Amino acid sequence: MSKILITEEQLEILTEFVLINEQSSIGDIVVIDGKREKIIDLIQRNLPKQNIGQKFASGTYQLSKDSKTKTEALLQKMIKFFKMAELQNTTFNVTLDGGASQVPLGDNLAKKLGINLSLDLFVGRNKELGKKRAQAIQKLLRDGLKSAGITNVTIPEPTVIVGKTKWDKNKGANHKDYTDEQFMNVSVEASGTKVVKEQLPDFCSTPFKPKKGTQASKNNGYKVYQGEGMDVDMGEGTGQITLKFDALDLPDMFEISYNGQIYRSKNPTTQEEGFVSAQFTKLTDEQMTSLEVTTNKNKKSLADLEANIEKYGYERPVKVGRYVDKYISKWFPLSDRVVKNYNWEEKGEMETYKLDANGEADIQWFEEFFKKFPTEKGFERFEVDGKKVRKSLGLKKEQARQLWRSVVQKQKSAQNKPKKVKQTMEKLRASITKTSVDLEYNKKYSGNYTAFIKEMDARIKAAGFSESIVGPNGEITFNKVSGVNNMSLQVYAPIGGTVWNAKVGCKALAQTA
Repeated sequence: MSKILITEEQLEILTEFVLINEQSSIGDIVVIDGKREKIIDLIQRNLPKQNIGQKFASGTYQLSKDSKTKTEALLQKMIKFFKMAELQNTTFNVTLDGGASQVPLGDNLAKKLGINLSLDLFVGRNKELGKKRAQAIQKLLRDGLKSAGITNVTIPEPTVIVGKTKWDKNKGANHKDYTDEQFMNVSVEASGTKVVKEQLPDFCSTPFKPKKGTQASKNNGYKVYQGEGMDVDMGEGTGQITLKFDALDLPDMFEISYNGQIYRSKNPTTQEEGFVSAQFTKLTDEQMTSLEVTTNKNKKSLADLEANIEKYGYERPVKVGRYVDKYISKWFPLSDRVVKNYNWEEKGEMETYKLDANGEADIQWFEEFFKKFPTEKGFERFEVDGKKVRKSLGLKKEQARQLWRSVVQKQKSAQNKPKKVKQTMEKLRASITKTSVDLEYNKKYSGNYTAFIKEMDARIKAAGFSESIVGPNGEITFNKVSGVNNMSLQVYAPIGGTVWNAKVGCKALAQTA
C-alpha cells in the first residue's frame, strides 16, 4: 500500500500539537516544541483522544446537549477528513473508551434502563450503563459516517471501566468524585499506514566543539586523544550522522568508533579513506610580507609568555581590594608568603614581595580561606574569644555576607588568570602553525597544491601510515541507532600540532511504516 501524505488541514481532528505544513512529506525534518524531528508518515501512531463525556447525568445514557454538540462537531471533521481521495485505500478504527462511577443503580432504574437486575448495584450495573453511553455515541458516529457515504471506517464495540471511588451517600451522586469518572473518549487510529515521528539526537542541533587533546607523538601512535578517543554523548534519537572535517593547517586523519564499528575520514567524491589535507590560498608578495610580520609578532609574544611562566609560573596573585583588605584580617589575614614579582625588571621593582604587603592573595590563600569559611553564615557568625567579629567591626549581617561574596569573586579572578594565559598561548601556537604552513606552502611550493600534498604525503608515510591524503576535506557518515548514544572520535596528527573543526549534518533514517 502506498504511503499517505496528509496536509495540516486534514490533520485537524487528529492532533492539536503537531504542526506540519502543506508542503511536508516523508523524510522531511520539522521543528516541534523546539526539537528537530523527521516525518516517516503523516498520521501519528497514537492519535490524541477527544473527550466527549463527563456530561452524562447519573443514571442516564442520553447525551447531554453539550456532549451531543461535541460529538456532532467531531463527526463533521471526521467526514471532511475521511472523504479525502488519498485515504480511500486505508481503513480506520474509531475507538471508544469510557468510564462509569460507582453511584448505585437501584432496581427500578436498572429495570427502566434495561439492565440485568442480577448485576450488583455498584460495579456490574454501572459498567452496563457505561456501555450504553458509549453505544449512544457509537450510533451517532456510525449513522453520520454511513449517511456521508464513508465505508472505510469501523467503530468497534467500546471499552468501559468502572471508577475506583467507592459510593459514599454523604457525597451524593453529583459529587465531582463520581462525575469525573463518567466520561467517554473518542480516538481515531489508522489500520494501515500510520504516522511515526522520530526525533533526531541533540547532537544534530548544537555546534560541535572539539576538546583540546594532547600533543601527538610516535610513542602514542600520533593520536591526539587517549584511548579510543574523545567521548561524545550524542543524546537520544536516531539519524544518519555526517561529520565534515576541516584540518585547517596540517593534514590529519579522523576516526570514529560507534556501535562496534570503526569509520575513517573519506573523500566525499572518491570514498577513499585517509588524511584530510587542509586548504590553502596562493598569496601575493605583499600578503606574504604581512603574514611574516604577524607570525614573528606572535612568536615573540609566545616566547615572552613562556619565559615569564618559566620564571614565575602560571599563577598570578590578585589584589583583594581596599574594602576586603580593610576587614578580612579580622577573620583570616592575608598570607605573608614571599612570591616572585611578575615582570619586576621592567617595572624597576624588587624581584620578590610579600602578598599581604601588597594587598594580594594567591590561589593557595583562597583554598585555605574557604576551608575555614565554606558558607556565608559561618563567616558572618565567626567569633573570637566569644565575641562576634562582625559586631566588633560595626558591620551589619548583610555587609559581612557581602564581604564573603567579594572573596568568592576574587577567587574566580585568581583561578581565571592561569586559564586565560594558557588559552592565549594555545591561540598563539595555533596561529603560528597556520601562518607558518601558509608561508611554507607559498614560499617552498610556490602555491602548488600538488607539490605540497606530495611532500605531506611522504611525511605521513615516513611516520608509518599506509593511508594517503584524500583531499582538502573529509567526511564520516554513520547511522545512529536508538539507545546507543556515545561515540568516540580520534584524530591522528603525524606531522605536527593539530587544529581542526567539524560540522555536523543529520538526516532521518530511511524507514518503512
